[in-house]
Amino acid sequence: MPPAYTASQKAAIAQFVSFTQVDKASAAREYSLVYKRFYLDAPKYSPDSDGAYLEVPDYARFYLAAQQHALSYERFYSNGQNTAHATTHDSSLNQVFDKYQDAPKESPNKIGPTGTMKFFGDIGVDLEGISMLIASEIVQSPSMGEMEREGFVKGWSALGSPAPPTASADTTTKMKAAIGARQKEIASPTPAGRDAFKRVYRHTFAVGREPGQKAVGLSSATEFWRVLFGPSGTPWTSAGTPWLDWWIAFLEQHHRKTVNKDLWNQTLTFAQKCLADESLDWWDEESAWPGVVDEFVEFVKSEKRGATDGAMEIG
Repeated sequence: MPPAYTASQKAAIAQFVSFTQVDKASAAREYSLVYKRFYLDAPKYSPDSDGAYLEVPDYARFYLAAQQHALSYERFYSNGQNTAHATTHDSSLNQVFDKYQDAPKESPNKIGPTGTMKFFGDIGVDLEGISMLIASEIVQSPSMGEMEREGFVKGWSALGSPAPPTASADTTTKMKAAIGARQKEIASPTPAGRDAFKRVYRHTFAVGREPGQKAVGLSSATEFWRVLFGPSGTPWTSAGTPWLDWWIAFLEQHHRKTVNKDLWNQTLTFAQKCLADESLDWWDEESAWPGVVDEFVEFVKSEKRGATDGAMEIG
């Protein structure tokens, strides 16, 4: 949108200020955003009393689009909260997103690896730790090192309390705090912590695949498991049983294949059951586990466990 607005554009912005109660600067930015997203979809003609069609003025079309835009955020905040708050946060988050874009003209709704790494650095993300996977899940990264505008805005908006929506993580300082809080939540043995970890774990499979592939390479999968099931995540180890080390060693020796989605998801379920009862008494050969998991259980029982007393043989 050019710096100088036409009379109809100024009227549209004034309508938006009246509708949302945001300041003029935010309204001008929202005008540009809504204009691009909804302008072409807004009705250009309206039936008059005689059944003929009259052209709807530009500001009226924008007003209708602004309503659609604001109502979408009202639904997002679930309880009919003041949509002006949502619009303001959307504007703030879009500004943050724009700051890190690699090629704003060529890809206006995408941040590439360079911008993503800079953003992660600014919010205190450890590129070798679970916080990177947490951040990727929050913004729903389509692939490792990339972010898209929609996921970025929705993800950080959702981290705030819906009442009031001003608590949303709409600055890098708030985002850094939100990452720390999510990491602590994941480390806690609570239902909320387990749910948060499961979301991060499952999204890691999506970002861990190479473009065009349906599975994750074994070497990549093992690196992700070391992070997810390591000290900063949910450790997969128990007294006398280094489950994660045994699992990875077994796969590297006997599997040597890619890890598909089913095996990835079932590994988490298996790990949780092992931590709940390391005796493996719950194991049932008739259950629908992936074949490699069945083989691993036999490996543990025959080669890693002691005789009848159930003692562990480490190594």
